[in-house]
Amino acid sequence: MQNHLTPHQIATLLDDAEQGVWVVAADGRVLSTNRTMRRWLETNEPPAASSDHLSLPTRRPLDGRCEGELVSTTGIRRRVRVTTTESEGGPLVQLFQDLSVGQALNRALLDEVTRMARIAGEDELTGVHNRRGFAEALNRIQEDPNARFGVLLIDVDDFKQVNDGFGHAGGDEALIAVARRLQDTLRAGDIVARVGGDEFAVVLPGVEEAALLSLRERIRRTLQFSIELCGREVGLTATIGAAHSDHGRDTVLKRADEQMYASKRRRGEIMTVCRAMADRTLVPLPLVRDEAAVG
Repeated sequence: MQNHLTPHQIATLLDDAEQGVWVVAADGRVLSTNRTMRRWLETNEPPAASSDHLSLPTRRPLDGRCEGELVSTTGIRRRVRVTTTESEGGPLVQLFQDLSVGQALNRALLDEVTRMARIAGEDELTGVHNRRGFAEALNRIQEDPNARFGVLLIDVDDFKQVNDGFGHAGGDEALIAVARRLQDTLRAGDIVARVGGDEFAVVLPGVEEAALLSLRERIRRTLQFSIELCGREVGLTATIGAAHSDHGRDTVLKRADEQMYASKRRRGEIMTVCRAMADRTLVPLPLVRDEAAVG
């Protein structure tokens, strides 16, 4: 004589399973549930009918597996994959895999990938784009053959002296201040990046050449400021190179770089002359203004 497990015994044996389990009679009554299923349904009592809580497709595959929706007593919906096992003359045993967990993991994974992608293109110190983020932004704009844009390359003058005099903490504070001033000065949609230790770059989509010159001068004035480091006032200035896509889309970065370093050389030559004059006349050194045109 064969010994058959009761519906309650079947569910009890599967109580520790991560999947939900219930045992269903031929007429649709739920005879027993395991611990996971009771948690999902939010009730300790077996439902009067499986159809009250489970929606399955009318046509079901021959292997007894299909996807459906399980609804708790409070209306919480859960996407599930259902596997049905039949026994001769006995009840059905249905195992439920929670697909919403996988979906939540996929969403979490997508969010993490998005976050990592953002971090990969972001400068950790200042929060603006880094060199990679700048290159990606510039490439996107250059892919549009009709896009007009400008580029600014900005070098903080004599930054090594700031690092030497106030340490890396003081230098970091100065760079953060520069980044904030750039963000506050630029238009919505402009892209600012830190592309080197003391170098910043800006992509200005849709800017006219005259407006680019105006923005360069405004930024030059904005970055001519004093900051308190270790209780001392320190003056900062910056040299800026500008280039517009109208004079060559593929060479815009190279031309901005060349102009910036040409301006730095002129600044160095002027400062050398001014220091020599100051040594003889004891007059204060003038601020050097870059009047170079857009490259």
